[in-house]
Amino acid sequence: MYSEHVTIYIDTDEPVEVLASEVEQAFSIQLRPNANQKLDFVYADYQQWLVIHHQEADEGMADFPHWIEVGSYTARYSDRLKYARDFAQVIYDRLKATRRYRFLILAEPEWTLERGEPIYRKAG
Repeated sequence: MYSEHVTIYIDTDEPVEVLASEVEQAFSIQLRPNANQKLDFVYADYQQWLVIHHQEADEGMADFPHWIEVGSYTARYSDRLKYARDFAQVIYDRLKATRRYRFLILAEPEWTLERGEPIYRKAG
C-alpha cells in the first residue's frame, strides 16, 4: 500500500463485520479478510484500495475501534492523494447518511482533520 492514503475513523459499538457488510452493500463490492490481520477486511481494484481495520480497546485511538484507510494505485504520484481523498469522501458521506455511527472523522495523511463532526448520538 502507498503512504498517500486518507483515513476515516469510526466510533461505533458494532462489530467490524457489520461495518464491512455495510460498506459492501453501499458500494456493491466484495471485501475479503486480510490474511495479515484476523479482523481486517480488504478491497482493491485496478485504481483504488481500502482496508477496514479493527483495534482492541487498549490500542492507539481507543475511541475509534474501527477505521478505513483509502488509497489509489494511480500511476502518477501527484494524483494518488487526490483520488484517495475523492474515494474517501464518498465513503464518508455514505456512512454519515446511514446515521448509524456516533462520530466520524475524515483525516489527511498528515493527521490534519478535514472534517470531524458528531452525526448521531444514541440516547441513554
